[in-house]
Amino acid sequence: MTRARMLQVIPRIATATLVLLVGAKAFAQVTLTDSSWSTSFEGCATGDVGYGDVCDGLTAVGQEYTCGAGPVYHSQVATGANYPGGAGGAGFAVYYESNARNIYSTGLMLTFDPPEPEVWFRFYRAWPAGQTWADLKEHKVVYLHTDDSPAANVNFPQGDDDIALQPRNTMGSPDVYYAGNGWETLNDGSLVGDGAWHAFELHFRLGTSGSNDGLFEMWIDGANVISDSGLDWFDGGGSSPTGWAEIELPSNHNVSVTPDLCGESRIDDIAVAVPGYGGFVLDADNRPMIGTYGQTGCSDCCGNGVLEAPETCDSAIVTGAGACPTSCGDGNACTQDTLNGSAGSCSALCTHVTMTSCVSSDGCCPTGCTYGTDTDCAQEPPPVVEPPPPPPVDDPPPVDPGVDDPSALHAVAQGCACTTTGHRPASSMLWLMLPVAAVMVRRRRKLAKRPWRRRLPQEGL
Repeated sequence: MTRARMLQVIPRIATATLVLLVGAKAFAQVTLTDSSWSTSFEGCATGDVGYGDVCDGLTAVGQEYTCGAGPVYHSQVATGANYPGGAGGAGFAVYYESNARNIYSTGLMLTFDPPEPEVWFRFYRAWPAGQTWADLKEHKVVYLHTDDSPAANVNFPQGDDDIALQPRNTMGSPDVYYAGNGWETLNDGSLVGDGAWHAFELHFRLGTSGSNDGLFEMWIDGANVISDSGLDWFDGGGSSPTGWAEIELPSNHNVSVTPDLCGESRIDDIAVAVPGYGGFVLDADNRPMIGTYGQTGCSDCCGNGVLEAPETCDSAIVTGAGACPTSCGDGNACTQDTLNGSAGSCSALCTHVTMTSCVSSDGCCPTGCTYGTDTDCAQEPPPVVEPPPPPPVDDPPPVDPGVDDPSALHAVAQGCACTTTGHRPASSMLWLMLPVAAVMVRRRRKLAKRPWRRRLPQEGL
């Protein structure tokens, strides 16, 4: 056996039906309020119960018989069957014939519609003082059915001091035995019943097909006695249940011995919870449970301004850590955001599941998707064609700033005395030529003043 981890409470609201499985009779229904339901038979009419409605939506199922040679004993709603430490009202009495196998009066059937993948179920039970068991000592205290073929019954007692789980139509239908904590332990080491009331609670989780993560847990008087995980309620993939559809309380037995009397077994204060229930308490190993009647825990802590397990938030915390979310959008198109639970039960919780499917028009392009499978993904751009490089260009010949550079000639014309490295300024050469020009002008004037004389050829020489 393995210790199961504490389960995260996921909110649900469901409808349950307690039915008589005979013919086509109408189903009586009860509504799970805040993911829970309970009855103490308060206000129910007392008296014999055969087939049909009992009260609080309860319906009787099973068989009725004559106890020995005496009168017929039907199941009854009776004030004498009330658990004195519970919610008051009355209780339910079931009868077993002495020294006779599988003969018992009508029990109760709780039916879920739709089936519940996970359910907690608590009830109080008292066997008559002097009760003993013989032969195989098997009593199906609870019998559960899925909406497919797999089923299970819990035997208490099983032998002198064991408990047994009997899977049906799955896992090879083995008998799974849990040593200790059985009939002898319940009666302080004796095999004779003491007539006292005891609280029984069972927790069944279907799990996921192929994962072998089914769960069975059991508490007696608030103490955990079984926590068995790794169960396959899907028969290795051969069945496809969606949840637990029926719970029968109680079912048949395998020889009960109650000398000189028809054994009156009493049942009271029945409670059911499914994920989302805000009143879970925690056992010693932090496993959530309905708990014994009146057991305190954080069922009375919601709204006190302190975040305490198993709360996911507290309705009195306005902002910051521990405040109950009202919306869950994280701004990420690739997560599915869900607000679970409610602030009223201090169970509000956001979940953000990463999307992996390629779906167009949801704003998300998951890893591995392309535009061809998801139009939210970017289209791949066409390949880039690079233009050919330009042809090489020869370098121009060097420019002489003093002769060929137009900017230098312009500078001379403007009288600029700027220099260019390696060349004499053009303006300095102009000044050197001015004296020469002046001499030539004076000489020209001087010649112009002389009379012209024509040299005649000499004669008579």
